[in-house]
Amino acid sequence: MNLRLQNQLNMVGACITVAQSSDYKSVWNGNEPADFGTDIGTLQTNYGAVTAKAAQADAATGGAADAKAVAETTLEDAAFVLARALANHFKKSGDLDRHGKVDVSKSEIMKLRTQELVNKTTAIRDLGTAAVAETGAAGRGVTAARAGRSSIAARF
Repeated sequence: MNLRLQNQLNMVGACITVAQSSDYKSVWNGNEPADFGTDIGTLQTNYGAVTAKAAQADAATGGAADAKAVAETTLEDAAFVLARALANHFKKSGDLDRHGKVDVSKSEIMKLRTQELVNKTTAIRDLGTAAVAETGAAGRGVTAARAGRSSIAARF
């Protein structure tokens, strides 16, 4: 839903809230025009129905793009955590070749496009899977569970 319609709905909701508050209800309750009490109830009912429809429309408009964004974010997060654990492990074990492959920042991972992201996270996962059995890896955060969490099949 566009911002203008959302603002209008918010304003109507605020007006209903003010009119129904104990500070102002005595102003219109039992006074002229007599239909105001009935009309405010009808307005409140209709406002609830329109708000529910607006929420459904907002939820329906995201679709596959929103699901993809959530999947990408989850994959980026899991890959970054594993990459940092691997970078620490490879640095402490003196394996600078593999250290260079996983020494990436969060923003570097987030900038990757779809296929590049899949390729990079697959490489990180593969290095993590291979490093799990190495001495000292578990103490540095390189675990089978963490390497499995960044699995491409599970995330993308």
